[in-house]
Amino acid sequence: MTKIFIAFSFTLLTFFSCGVKQAIRVQQAISKTDSNMKKIQLGMSKEEVINTMGKQYRIAGADRLNDNSIMELITYENAYNEEYQLWFKNEVLMKWNRIYKYDHDRSRRDTIR
Repeated sequence: MTKIFIAFSFTLLTFFSCGVKQAIRVQQAISKTDSNMKKIQLGMSKEEVINTMGKQYRIAGADRLNDNSIMELITYENAYNEEYQLWFKNEVLMKWNRIYKYDHDRSRRDTIR
């Protein structure tokens, strides 16, 4: 009975510690978002932005414009329930915003330049 308890405790501890380590890594990646955004400049290529910000982005949309150029929107989240939206035209950063995701007033948006 003691061996079963020890084995069960070890298994539970292993699963718990792996989950905690993963959660810490995710939190660290999210908190880096704000400091990395300070390095972003309009005119950077999409590849430069991803190399600076990391690969934890989401593709939020894309559109082909009348002049046949392509507009893409990718987003990054930070640790403060905010989202950075980055717009690329033909893979060149044209605009970016910080959105307060959980704000009840959806009209509240800060444009950062």
